[in-house]
Amino acid sequence: VVGMAVICVHVVSFYCFNCASEALTTRLRQKAFRTMLRQDMAWHDENSAGVLTSQLAENIPKVKLLVGNGLATGMAGFLSVIVGLSISFIFSWRYTLCVLGALPVLGIGSWLIVLSNQHENENLFGGLVSETLNSIKTVAAYSLEQRMMTYFKAHLDKQAVGEHLASWYYGVGQGFMVGGIFLLLGLDLLFANIFVNRALMAQDRALVVFFGIFAASMGAVQGSIWLGDRAMALKAVSGIFQLLDRQPLIDSMDERGQVPQRAAQPGCKVEFEDVHFAYASRPDSRVFQGLNLVMEPNTTTALVGPSGSGKSTTVSLLQRFYDPHSGVIRLNGVDIRELNLAFLRSQMGLVQQEPVLFTGTILENVRYGNDAASDEQIVKAARAANAHAFICKLPLQYGTEVGSKGQALSGGQKQRIAIARALVRDPSLLLLDEATAALDSVSERQVQEALDELLEKQHRTTLVIAHRLSTIQGADQICVMHHGKVVQKGTHQELLQERFGLYAKLVGRQQLKAADAKAIKPLM
Repeated sequence: VVGMAVICVHVVSFYCFNCASEALTTRLRQKAFRTMLRQDMAWHDENSAGVLTSQLAENIPKVKLLVGNGLATGMAGFLSVIVGLSISFIFSWRYTLCVLGALPVLGIGSWLIVLSNQHENENLFGGLVSETLNSIKTVAAYSLEQRMMTYFKAHLDKQAVGEHLASWYYGVGQGFMVGGIFLLLGLDLLFANIFVNRALMAQDRALVVFFGIFAASMGAVQGSIWLGDRAMALKAVSGIFQLLDRQPLIDSMDERGQVPQRAAQPGCKVEFEDVHFAYASRPDSRVFQGLNLVMEPNTTTALVGPSGSGKSTTVSLLQRFYDPHSGVIRLNGVDIRELNLAFLRSQMGLVQQEPVLFTGTILENVRYGNDAASDEQIVKAARAANAHAFICKLPLQYGTEVGSKGQALSGGQKQRIAIARALVRDPSLLLLDEATAALDSVSERQVQEALDELLEKQHRTTLVIAHRLSTIQGADQICVMHHGKVVQKGTHQELLQERFGLYAKLVGRQQLKAADAKAIKPLM
């Protein structure tokens, strides 16, 4: 009867504890992932994707050691200790006290096992592995395999220091635990023999005390193992709880803020007024030092200038990836910090230098720009992006899988899909951040044709960041940036008239490079 009862209790308890731990793990993963998505870009700049992935995949499941089967085992062990010792004290407290002289040995063993788990290192190489595998083509192209292995070994060696110390503590702790149990059982038998031979207690009562102490010792082993696992689990999930408690400087899911009615007139007015900014990772290196810039509705503004002058940072500030340290950025006369963040970003369509596509079909990737877009709207956006023709030549057309990071498509095809994704949301402000810089000449021409056609049919405000000045000559205004400020502003022809200005120098350099390329080409 007792055996059947034990079986039933264990089945029910372990099943319930395991279900509870699975539910908690799922909730923690969801909350942690949501919290990661809410964080500001400055936080993401400081935390690698590999480490964050490791936290979700490896650390959170360790919470099961706190509330799952591990907890059930630990509770059963501690209950065995309490019940076993209680029975033993009831039947013979003198006999029990004599045997418990071995408890300090078990206590030392338990303490060392807990200490060993506290000295285990977290995964120190997740970020390196993720970065290396994500850039495997570059690693192969530059024969960096051996160097990456050297870095990887250095990370492993650093982690091994803590692991060796943990192993030492664990080994000594196990020795004390096993030795303590044998010492306890030896004392148990010794004093049982003494008490029975001297007629201090009956043989049957001595047998009850013996098994009570034996059950308590086995429970102590179970409990000590759980305590060690608990220490390891607490260390693993502490970073997760710190993440859950972190309040982002800019909350991407914050529902507060103004949501103005969309104006009947397309396009929007953008103003940068005395903006100062520096990245948190480089606080002493000011990107903007009093930037002033106005973009009128339904006009095209091009930003040019040397590398590091802050061109791409304007896009990051417009989308509120970061906030300026001082100054104000306005959209249609309203400080963008007062606007609802989702509304603000819904007014913009972004095309970056490196096109980003997600695993899925072409249709799904374009629809990421607007969840409510119909198939007809997606086709219309693809036509506007000069992508419809090549999509129709694919076997499954819009149902074609693009692969991981769009590997099934060429660079030009990926960029045109990215443009379609930006257009399908019908943005008031189109942001083109060096959209053709990473493409070969053929792909660049195809993408540039799509962009030129878009700019000719202007019904939105457009910000173009260009590395090739020949592509922005038709812009309504060209702003030349240098050292975080606009140092020149005007049309292409107006800026060329300033013969000693920075724009004229940049144009001259590119024309010289183009002439050199033409001269070299016949020799190749």
